[in-house]
Amino acid sequence: MFLKHLSIMGFKSFADRTDIMFSGGITAFVGANGCGKSNVLDAIKWAMGEQDNESPRAGKATDVIFGGTKARKASKMAEVTLTFGNAGVLPLGEQEVKIKCRLYRSGKSEYFVNARKVKHKYIQELLWDTGLGRRGYFVIEQGAIDTAIFHEPDRLRHLFEEAAGITHFKMRRAEAEQNLASASDTINMLEHIMSEVQCDHKRLKARLKSVNHTTQEEFVKITEQYEFMSGQIAKLEKAHEDLSELADEIHKESSLESEEKFIKTYNLIKENFHNMFHRFFGGGMAELRFSDSGNVLESGIEILVQSPGKKLKPIAMFFGGERSMVMVILLFATYMIKPSPFCLLDCIDGEMDSVYIDRLTGLLREFSAKSQFIIVSQNNATLAVADTIFDVTMEKSGVTMVNHRQTLTH
Repeated sequence: MFLKHLSIMGFKSFADRTDIMFSGGITAFVGANGCGKSNVLDAIKWAMGEQDNESPRAGKATDVIFGGTKARKASKMAEVTLTFGNAGVLPLGEQEVKIKCRLYRSGKSEYFVNARKVKHKYIQELLWDTGLGRRGYFVIEQGAIDTAIFHEPDRLRHLFEEAAGITHFKMRRAEAEQNLASASDTINMLEHIMSEVQCDHKRLKARLKSVNHTTQEEFVKITEQYEFMSGQIAKLEKAHEDLSELADEIHKESSLESEEKFIKTYNLIKENFHNMFHRFFGGGMAELRFSDSGNVLESGIEILVQSPGKKLKPIAMFFGGERSMVMVILLFATYMIKPSPFCLLDCIDGEMDSVYIDRLTGLLREFSAKSQFIIVSQNNATLAVADTIFDVTMEKSGVTMVNHRQTLTH
């Protein structure tokens, strides 16, 4: 499976429809700061399900729609279409798969898979356990590296879950538990209302013999409401019981198998990580540890590194290019177990010196036979390893243009 074609229209700085054809190997996008080159990768991520309020680099959902300039009107919608060559990775029985996402200024959104209208959730589930989902490992960007290390340690565990192929188990279980909790909240709310209706019912019943016709009508209405809500609560309690049984079944079905797969994958990546670190740093060691070994499926994962001749210390104590290189090695240690069909690398070489750049480009060439790499960079040494290069410019104020520069033969 690989990305064949990307079409962007009205997304961020892409005011005009822009079509980009990809080949295998390594594709690079290069351009000046602020030209919108990272928006190419953002468009890919957006179409593949990364559409929460904080990603990709947007405040609210509609912020991704081209906002207009002095010379250009704002777009009415944003639309991104991805075309994949599918060799059985996506279980659709088709050799080519198109995923299209469209967002209007009203906030309405539409999603399509091979021209068939689907829900956003369908696309997310389609990509589970391929390495390409929201919890996958097909994206490495400098900001995300720091976030994973300092603020969201669960992100590292999600990477291992995708590699182990257990994301669908965990997401199904989480959904069942959420539905169960929602049903419990609804029952509690209705029982509270029911208690008030019951009080009114008893009060009116006690006064019924000595009141007028109006009170009798009120009593009838309250009785009907009481009987209706009693029936609704009974139905909800039955649904709650069914959901509870389903959650238990999913938990029993997934827990043991998931933990076995997860631990096996974790140990393989851990070994690869240490060996690759030793190879590329000329010695030293790299370790992975569970922060809660008693609950590995929910535990955070700690990264500890010992450079040659130095003490073992957490990755958070490393800086710049060295930290980026360690995380790149961890990515490729994962690719040795289960490569993602393609990988997006956004300016991860920005803080690397020439030694780390050489190591990075060596890895890209080594793994490009297994995965497609799409990179954003301004470093000539990184660009030199690319098979295809696109120039990204902002020829008109606020409008990004993409032009094919060259296809290289290595």
